[in-house]
Amino acid sequence: MFPSTVTRYPYASKDAHHKVTYGTSASLTCKYAKLSKVITDSNNKEVLAVAWTQFPAGTVINPDDKIVLPDSTYSKIVLIHAIHDHVGRDVCVDVYYGEGSI
Repeated sequence: MFPSTVTRYPYASKDAHHKVTYGTSASLTCKYAKLSKVITDSNNKEVLAVAWTQFPAGTVINPDDKIVLPDSTYSKIVLIHAIHDHVGRDVCVDVYYGEGSI
């Protein structure tokens, strides 16, 4: 059901010069697709989403994490959306990656 693999580097900290450090990486299974779609991000701004991943329910992704996609690229996470079924159970987690405001 989740045929692709990405590498997640969890956000750890940011120093006084705004340099980000990450924790230990982990491989996560997912569905993955390249796309070119205008979406509304978590700050309610329109952005161009360039990729999408879908993870199994219970997967924890934070907005400041670095996700290296199956094609070895990465972009800023612009939206994380938990999907629930009709009774409120977690089904999966959608993550969209973007190139900034349009």
